[in-house]
Amino acid sequence: MIRAFIGIDAPVSLRNTIADLQRDLRVPGVRVRWEKPENFHVTMKFLGDTTREILEEMAEALREKVSRVPVLAFQADTIGAFPSRSRPRVIWLGSSAAPDEIFSLQRTIEEEAAKFGFEPEQRRFHPHITLGRVKDRDGLEDLISTLKQCTFTSFSMTLEAVSLKQSTLTPEGAMHKELFRLPFQGIT
Repeated sequence: MIRAFIGIDAPVSLRNTIADLQRDLRVPGVRVRWEKPENFHVTMKFLGDTTREILEEMAEALREKVSRVPVLAFQADTIGAFPSRSRPRVIWLGSSAAPDEIFSLQRTIEEEAAKFGFEPEQRRFHPHITLGRVKDRDGLEDLISTLKQCTFTSFSMTLEAVSLKQSTLTPEGAMHKELFRLPFQGIT
């Protein structure tokens, strides 16, 4: 079985910019598992455990639909947390005005995944890049303060493809491996 998800990678050219922002959020004494820059992505659908054969079939089912999606401009301008900034468990980078196309694409992916027996996500889709996961409550007030005070110059990311990925959990964090890449319109 393969632990898998469908996502859109952050551009390689902006990974250092995102990692710099991530460093600005680090607070001594607060245990956060920070994502590695090579793992920065927008999760479109977490699949969980599945087989390579199902992933191949899903990739083929999605290929034509994804190829009609225009390249997406994602304006990164917000730092937030789930479930909230006052109770952070996941720290993320997002957009206050994500393009409509990313929501349409996520619905398409959900519909296709359902055809393969994957349960639809019940939570509202909120496109974001996970920066880190809070591991315990020690020093949390300092982290909350840092999140509230964090300012940065917004930047635009060009999103070019959907990837079906394998996610392997290790003591050092998740390792992602691209299995199938489905480029957007005009991208090879």
